[in-house]
Amino acid sequence: MGTLEPLASRYDLGVRKTRSDSVPGWEPFDFFLLTFPVIEYRFAMAQFTIPARNETKEMRYQMGYALADLANEYPNVVAVDADLRSSSGLHIFEHFHPDKLVKVGIAEQNMISVSAGLSQEGFIPFPCTFDAFCRRFLDQLYISVAYSRTNVKVLGAYVGLFTGKAGATHQSDKELGVLLRMPNLRVIEPGFNEEMRQALRVAVETPGPFYLRIVRCEVEDNEAGPGYQFRLGQGTTVIDEGRDIGLVSTGYMIRTAKRAAQKLRDRGVGVRLDHHPSLKPFDDGLLYDMASKVKAIVTLENHCTSGGLFSLVAEAFARRGVPVPVGAIGTDPEDFIHTGHVNDLLAHYRMTSDDVVEKAMGLLAGKGGRME
Repeated sequence: MGTLEPLASRYDLGVRKTRSDSVPGWEPFDFFLLTFPVIEYRFAMAQFTIPARNETKEMRYQMGYALADLANEYPNVVAVDADLRSSSGLHIFEHFHPDKLVKVGIAEQNMISVSAGLSQEGFIPFPCTFDAFCRRFLDQLYISVAYSRTNVKVLGAYVGLFTGKAGATHQSDKELGVLLRMPNLRVIEPGFNEEMRQALRVAVETPGPFYLRIVRCEVEDNEAGPGYQFRLGQGTTVIDEGRDIGLVSTGYMIRTAKRAAQKLRDRGVGVRLDHHPSLKPFDDGLLYDMASKVKAIVTLENHCTSGGLFSLVAEAFARRGVPVPVGAIGTDPEDFIHTGHVNDLLAHYRMTSDDVVEKAMGLLAGKGGRME
């Protein structure tokens, strides 16, 4: 079971009872404290749940542990929080390294600027907030990080559909359209926890800007098999059992792709599944190899079907005139993600394994790669 770690006992999270004679002009604030003292008590008792490492499968929590491990190994690793650490998993990092967490408050633009400054002083900063909020700091990311080649590693949490019931304001399925077009910025979307841990290490050990997209939900520890090694700029073939349909996945959708592959094999369809955690740089070579061996391809991404993985595949094929039909599984680029249970949303956007099978069978039957 997880334990409650009283982080608030180390930090004053409450309202200070500052007298008006020491802070001129704060008489109304004094009145508030005297009238509603329970407010301070509740703030002071704030606690964050820290699940046991060996019991949680949520990537956000495993990220907190993994980053804390790296900070033990690399003293210059720090994290920068925009007031979301209990949601993003950074509170676990804070538990082990309270002196290495910089809190900037709800100020995402400052978070990136502060991180760029820290990197100039020899630190390896990991700024972290909801991926949806990267829309607020795109200019700072473009100029202070990518253009300046600063050693900043951004953690975009709560990516895509898998954000509980947070709704359209907190769900991110359009952002890759900009992130993948920023020079110098590497973009990684791990699909399972071991891959995430390895990707974090690569980010620490590779100089320059990174952006890592981290899902909130539970994932498996390893979806790619024993001995898997994440390599920047490379994808991996997870299943190679036939030459009928090719599945190209990134991030969480490797899970859906594997389920769809089994259902296709049960129908006698030969399947190859390639997983691409490295979106930038992207492994065109592996993609072209697949295209030379299968009749049609389906892409799967926790993102809309414009600007992300499907666009990378379509652009690569257009450059070489590859005549393989491609179908896309993802959210609607002309829609804000609706609020609802994740299973309902997956069904609404036709992103289940059954939808992948239907798309694949339609392509093989000659219905083309039209997105639906």
